[in-house]
Amino acid sequence: MLAFVLAALAPLSARADEPDVERAREHFERGVALYEEGGFDAALVEFQQAYELAPSYRILFNLGQIYFQLHDYAEALRTFERYLEEGGDEIPAERRRAVERDVATLRERVGTLVLEVNVEGATVLLDDVAIGTTPLEPLVIDIGRHVLRVDAAGYRSDTRRITVASREEVELSIVLESGAGATPPDDARSDGGSGRAAALWALGATALLTGAGAGVAFGFAYDADTDLDAALGTFPADASTVESARDQLRASSLAADILGGVAIASAAAFVIVLAATSDDDGREAEQPEARLELRPGGLGVRGRF
Repeated sequence: MLAFVLAALAPLSARADEPDVERAREHFERGVALYEEGGFDAALVEFQQAYELAPSYRILFNLGQIYFQLHDYAEALRTFERYLEEGGDEIPAERRRAVERDVATLRERVGTLVLEVNVEGATVLLDDVAIGTTPLEPLVIDIGRHVLRVDAAGYRSDTRRITVASREEVELSIVLESGAGATPPDDARSDGGSGRAAALWALGATALLTGAGAGVAFGFAYDADTDLDAALGTFPADASTVESARDQLRASSLAADILGGVAIASAAAFVIVLAATSDDDGREAEQPEARLELRPGGLGVRGRF
């Protein structure tokens, strides 16, 4: 592949006086270096950027090869077919035959999904990647197991697990249902989700940091207790040494108790918010709440969900 990659660089260099083409050449060269190092994911990004800045059918060949290396057979097939179509008679005969052999191999590693959905404009996700909105043309996908999900505002999401064999055409009809538990609009979902995520991060970080601090304080308290025992066991005992050890023990124990209490309360609040976040029933009457409280007996947490 490397010889083909370097050959594709020549047309870009010939137009290097254009800013976009110069930037494309830089991305292209980085892509070559990354490919030689085996960094296929990073090389893919660089070649994609080069193609966007200075489209050339020659770069499609490089992209197809990388998709092949990454086992993204459907995308490799689509890219090689575009390369053959856009390159036309400019592609050398030997290379065209090599690409056609790759295309034949790839067609054995894909199938076709024919999807019908009763709602137009629904978002279709394949393996958690959005692939378009309905209605969709028949879609070439890799053979194997996949998770398909269809989302539409005002309708319940529908998730299916499908298995596609070589050259198989899978026909799937999905009827989305409206009603309770329907998918809210994107903006309504994002506001609540981002708030809960921020709360989880804050509570989790607080629990971890205060827990670590409590551990350090407990360590100091243990050392202070050891020092106090040593001072009391010395004859004759030095009063100032004993009192200093007692002060250190009291201070370390108090810090450990406070930090430990905060860590436990934060962890409990984290569990409450996490449980509320996991509830996908779409109920909006009550929002989950968790807060720390200072009580006569120490720190506590109160929550509802």
